[in-house]
Amino acid sequence: MTTLGSEALPARLFKAIPLLRDALVAAAEEGRVVPPSEASEATDGAVTSRALPKALGVITADCARRGEPDLAVLVVREAALVDGTDTGAGARRRAWMHFGGQSAVDSGAQDERDVVERLTRHAGAARASTSAPRSSREPQEAAEPQEAKEPGAAAPRVTRTRASAAKKPAPVPEAPLSVCPDCFTVRSASGVCMC
Repeated sequence: MTTLGSEALPARLFKAIPLLRDALVAAAEEGRVVPPSEASEATDGAVTSRALPKALGVITADCARRGEPDLAVLVVREAALVDGTDTGAGARRRAWMHFGGQSAVDSGAQDERDVVERLTRHAGAARASTSAPRSSREPQEAAEPQEAKEPGAAAPRVTRTRASAAKKPAPVPEAPLSVCPDCFTVRSASGVCMC
């Protein structure tokens, strides 16, 4: 075990972190994202899907120490981009701009579909045409301002009437139960007590 900071890392993972960092820097220079499978390939399988978060944590700390933007944000699952749950677009843009990946930035506006297409093309998936990402949340056109009204002149309220449901007939009251005055038991339906 080799220590880096306060965490103990297996020697194989410790040796693979510089390879992973180099792959992430190359991806940032090209202006692309890295799927987890490619991150594992860059380290010859030393960084598995289980060890990837720990390795990315070490790279994040290293980037902070160097004063660089976080390179770990470049490792993105394809599904996160396609289904719209990805939230690291701004951090990726900073990493691309810092490392010279200007082709992906396109004057400050990153096209999410472009990233998805490149990612799926690189991963060899044929789902790019069938899976479209959710539309980005763009500000909608503002409604036309309404004319100012006098303070006391409110718009008339709209009232709706409910359609009345068919009324149920009232239940037929049952005959009161007959109680024997001698033994205080309820009499049978015939009204005769057995006492």
